[in-house]
Amino acid sequence: MNEADHIIANRRDQLGLVVAVVGLVVIGLLAFSGSDIVGTVAGIAQLLIAAGAFILVLSYAVGVLLLEALDNRVGERLTSDFILVVIPAAVIVSAVLSLVRG
Repeated sequence: MNEADHIIANRRDQLGLVVAVVGLVVIGLLAFSGSDIVGTVAGIAQLLIAAGAFILVLSYAVGVLLLEALDNRVGERLTSDFILVVIPAAVIVSAVLSLVRG
């Protein structure tokens, strides 16, 4: 194995990490923008979505890097598909809550 084999070589994992990081930034910006963050139910829901997304993205990133280092591919597609579905759905829900919150 050469040096290039140790970088995340799987395109699905790369796409998953990009979607996860960009989605997390968007969710965070939506959650912390606006006038009343904690005073409404929608604001609290957005904060909970942002916290859950942060934990999910952090665990996914650590898992991808750890599994890549160990050259282990168990559950690789399941976790990538999960991130590629859940994070965009969380962005949509957070955007709707931002509209409701005003």
